[in-house]
Amino acid sequence: MRMDALPVSGSGKIDRRTLPAPVAQSVGEPPHPGLEAKIAAVWCALLKIERIGRDDDFFHLGGNSILAMRMHARVRAETGLEFALPAFYRAPSRIPPHRSMHSTRHCLRCRPGARRRFAA
Repeated sequence: MRMDALPVSGSGKIDRRTLPAPVAQSVGEPPHPGLEAKIAAVWCALLKIERIGRDDDFFHLGGNSILAMRMHARVRAETGLEFALPAFYRAPSRIPPHRSMHSTRHCLRCRPGARRRFAA
């Protein structure tokens, strides 16, 4: 958003309360149907925007570390997709790098109540 001048208070400081809210916009290609569309819906709900593009950056659209953790939990709950959050921070596009993700629905180690065995 472009403004001709910043609003100023009586003391000459910028009046932040009267500034308009920032508007995040997507300019990219829409997500593919299926998994990408499901993840895009999670992003839209968390970031409170109408649509996102395939190559949009989570943090450029208004995301932060707290929202990233919520996104991680919701994506896992709604799609069964597990990915490493540090990998997402390095490349915050909608789909995390393929090497760092797998489906928890088909993984015996990730199912609730699964016994985990550790090497001695």
